[in-house]
Amino acid sequence: MSSGLDARQLYKGRIEAATEIWSKIMRNEVSTRNQLEELVYIVYKQKGIEPFRGLSKVRIYDKEIATIYIIGKYGLGLLDGELTNAFKNIFNVEIACDEIYSFLKARNFQLNDNNDTEQFRKMVDNEALGGPKTEERGFRLLRYVFTGTIMRFFPPEEDFVGTYKALSTAFPDLASKFMRYVRFYVALEWLKTSRLVILRRLRRRRS
Repeated sequence: MSSGLDARQLYKGRIEAATEIWSKIMRNEVSTRNQLEELVYIVYKQKGIEPFRGLSKVRIYDKEIATIYIIGKYGLGLLDGELTNAFKNIFNVEIACDEIYSFLKARNFQLNDNNDTEQFRKMVDNEALGGPKTEERGFRLLRYVFTGTIMRFFPPEEDFVGTYKALSTAFPDLASKFMRYVRFYVALEWLKTSRLVILRRLRRRRS
């Protein structure tokens, strides 16, 4: 079994929670981001799921909406252009992050000239990403790519590292702060890998 499928198995409960949340969204039971944040909190508590922890626990369930969006778009295939626009009011942060991610991916995560760098700066320094400071907006972007990476909806590591490098190039004075998030990712990835090894061993014993 591939590491991608193993990761999906590891996060099976989280994927099931997101699927349940999406069923309510598609039935128009959620109309605001605050309602979605509350719904994520309720469903996660019912299922005993903890949100991905970052460097800050402030509005952690609002940040966890990234998980719901990524599973909906890249896992369930629910979001096309029309639906993305329809849900823009509740997924404004994630849509902005995904646009930046697509911008970087199209350039192989290389800011090739001043125009690329300036456009990237404007995309990151955007009120839609929340937070009054550029570093907080950069953390949102890193968290988004980190979430897709650790759940294996995005390529392992390369895209996350590429996003960090782009942020460090565009905002060199913040590079050390963005590196803190990279270190956090490395620690969590090590923990996840250890858990996957245990899962594989348990499967072998059952077979």
